Amino acid sequence: MIVTTVNVNGIRAAIKQRSEQNLGLLPWLAQTKADVVCLQETRADDDQLAAALDPALSDGWHLASAGGDLKGRNGVAVLSRHPIRSVRDLGVDEFALHGRYIEVDIDGLTVASVYVQTGEAGTDRQLEKERFMAALAHRMSTLTDRDAVVCGDWNIAHTENDIKNWKGNVKKSGFLPAERQWLTEL
Repeated sequence: MIVTTVNVNGIRAAIKQRSEQNLGLLPWLAQTKADVVCLQETRADDDQLAAALDPALSDGWHLASAGGDLKGRNGVAVLSRHPIRSVRDLGVDEFALHGRYIEVDIDGLTVASVYVQTGEAGTDRQLEKERFMAALAHRMSTLTDRDAVVCGDWNIAHTENDIKNWKGNVKKSGFLPAERQWLTEL
């Protein structure tokens, strides 16, 4: 099974044709060999997302989504060529409406699409990111009894090779030592 992940940076923008070379997400979905496509930053509620993806859904794709509670922010989804058997969120009330995690079961495989927020070092936003990371790590630790793929936009560079100007980013969210260690421990 081929699983692909895409940060669409707004589903309405992603489905637009930008040039003769970039026809947008819908033609790409029609030709991709992927069985499952995880989307992040859809920036749409569930109804808006389904409307934007209607041509793909009419073509046989199945959709599970989690829109964010803030208009125009967050949102994750899973598109599958195979029927989606069940859908789960992260299982933590604090994040239930944030639109940052969705998990589905498809033909013996669990697939999750995750969008880890950017955070901001030394602020409440960073503390929220760290709580989300702890909840995500806990959920991932429970996925040991099945084949699972967790993919998405992590907003953390793991090593110095993963970021330009790593020295200038050591004290910034996304490259903090604790975030990098968290990825190592995962």
